[in-house]
Amino acid sequence: MKNKVQIEAFALPFHIERSKSHIEIVSKPLQSYCSFTFQKWDGIHLPSVKNIHTRHLFFQYPPPEELLLDKKARLIWIPMWDHVRYYSDSYWMKLPKTLRVVAFSKSIFQKAKKYGLPTLYLQYFPNTEKLKKTNWNKERVLFYWNRIGLIGQDDLSRLCDALNINTLYFQNQLDPGILKSLNYKLPSKLRNTNVVYLQEYLLKEQYMQYLNKSNIYLAPRRYEGIGISYIEALSRGNCVLGVNAPTMNEYIIHKQNGYLLSYRSDEKFLPNIKRIIGIRIPKIFGGIRHQIRLTVDWNELKYLCLKDLGIQARKYCENGYQKWRKDRDKYADFILN
Repeated sequence: MKNKVQIEAFALPFHIERSKSHIEIVSKPLQSYCSFTFQKWDGIHLPSVKNIHTRHLFFQYPPPEELLLDKKARLIWIPMWDHVRYYSDSYWMKLPKTLRVVAFSKSIFQKAKKYGLPTLYLQYFPNTEKLKKTNWNKERVLFYWNRIGLIGQDDLSRLCDALNINTLYFQNQLDPGILKSLNYKLPSKLRNTNVVYLQEYLLKEQYMQYLNKSNIYLAPRRYEGIGISYIEALSRGNCVLGVNAPTMNEYIIHKQNGYLLSYRSDEKFLPNIKRIIGIRIPKIFGGIRHQIRLTVDWNELKYLCLKDLGIQARKYCENGYQKWRKDRDKYADFILN
C-alpha cells in the first residue's frame, strides 16, 4: 500500500490548544488521503520547515513573506473570513498565483478568485447522526457564549423576553485579543429568564452537554471564519439566530432554517490584527459592553415558530453533510495536485 503524503501544517496556538477546528476541517476529512503534522506558529515569523519545497499548509494566517516570495514553494492557505475581511485589495493583488486557497466562505472564494488565485470552495457540516437531536418537548433554553461581546445585557434581555426563554445558559469566555471591557456579568434573572452561568473554559464534552440541553442558540460572533459552534447547533436541530453577515448568512436561510438578525454598529471595533497586516488599531475606550445593537422586528420574533425552524435546520444540515462527504475527493485532489 502506498504511503500517505505527509504535509507540514501551521496554526496559531489557540487553534491547536483550544479550538481544534483544524482537526475538524483538515485532518479528519483528509485522513484517508494524507496526514498532517500541525505545528504552532505566531502568524508572523518564518516557522521551522523540514523542506521548503514540499507542500505546506497554513491555517487562518497566510504564509510568511519569505515563503510567498519563493517561486518553488508549494503553499496551501485556509483563510478565515473574520480575519481576512480586513485585508486590503493591494494585499490580495500581491499574493503569488501559485498560492492555493481553500475557502470555507463564499466571501473568501469571491475575493481569491477575483485576484486569480486557484481556489476551492467548500462548506463544512458535521455528521448529524452523531449529534443528539434537539428536544422541543420541554422549556425554551437559549445558549449564548459571550466570545466577543456581540450584544450587551439590554439586547440579550430583550431577546430572551421576545423569544419567551425560560433558561439562558451564559458562557462568559472572550476570544484571544478581545477587549476585556467586552466581558460582562448578568444578574440571576433577566426579566422572566433564569440565568445559568457556565465556567469560562469548557472542555468539548462539557460544552456539548450544555448544548444538548438547549434548543435555541445565538451565534456568538459578528463575523465567522467557519462557525463550527453554531453549525453544530444547526445540525442538532436548534433554532439558531445569527447576525446577517458571513458565514452565518451562508448557512442560515432567513426564516426558513434559522433567523438572521439585523443590527447597527455602535463603535468601530477591530480585533488585535496589528501584527499581521501592519495597521494601527484605534483605541477603544473602556466601558463598552457590546459591538452591535439589534434592530430586529421584536414583534416578529415573538411569533416565530422556533421548533419548525430547528427541524428545517437539521434537515438542511443532513443534506449538507452528504455533500461535504462527497466533496472530500475534490478537496484531497486540490491539496495534493
